[in-house]
Amino acid sequence: MWITIETIVDADNGNVIAKHVVDTIVSPANQVINPANQAAKIDFIQAIKAYQTTPALMVGTGWDQIAKNAGYPGKTLLDVLLAEIVRLNDAPARAVLGI
Repeated sequence: MWITIETIVDADNGNVIAKHVVDTIVSPANQVINPANQAAKIDFIQAIKAYQTTPALMVGTGWDQIAKNAGYPGKTLLDVLLAEIVRLNDAPARAVLGI
């Protein structure tokens, strides 16, 4: 499932100039470096699980940054992603993450 976690809007004219979109579908094309083992690749949703269960792994990745999402003021990118997974009822991702 494609989930938009951040939208960047041009302050001058209100136009959307960028979106941060995350794909939670498990596939070889959607793999990232394992935060606990830099030599291995894992599915993106498994990386999110690692960040969720071991927040220290998130440091320096950007997932601890505050999101520009009006629905979740003051929340990190990870907080927004987890909330959107629940809101959109992404059942496979919820099963992996236990939410």
